[in-house]
Amino acid sequence: MTDTTSGALPGLRGGSFTVSPAGSRIGFSTRNLIGMTAAGEFQDFRADIQVGAGPADSAIGVTVVMSSVNTKSKMRDRDLQKKKIFNSATRPEMDFSSTGITAAGDAVTITGLLTVRDQTRRITLAGRYTGTTPGGGHGFEVGGVVNPRDFGITHPAIKKPVTIQITAGLVPA
Repeated sequence: MTDTTSGALPGLRGGSFTVSPAGSRIGFSTRNLIGMTAAGEFQDFRADIQVGAGPADSAIGVTVVMSSVNTKSKMRDRDLQKKKIFNSATRPEMDFSSTGITAAGDAVTITGLLTVRDQTRRITLAGRYTGTTPGGGHGFEVGGVVNPRDFGITHPAIKKPVTIQITAGLVPA
């Protein structure tokens, strides 16, 4: 479970959840070599979310298939799979596991361990709880910033921090 305590989110119901592919997105953006924003998203991912009585009793686990990256450029998508970037042949998945969740009002902060390639680092995602659906699902929008060098990504074209944007539509598992 998690190692951090804080208040409950209004309307959040406990239970086991996964993400709705139609209502969820894991996106990223960074500046490219000429200073323009380069963006993309991962289209294949799965999550196991356990919502307890409060944030301290909750846990999040996410697995992302690296080959599912879509930057709207097939050439760039192929380049991202190479050894100096994602190294998908050796590490086909990226994993996140929460270690702490705090909440105040609708604001939420999630800390956890992100593994990309063979490197694991602690990251923080912050955002908000967007509400509950009539079917018992929940919505969240969170994001954060990571340094590719922290994960062994040494390609000269990827130097800037990468911003992660996540929209999660949770549905009962």
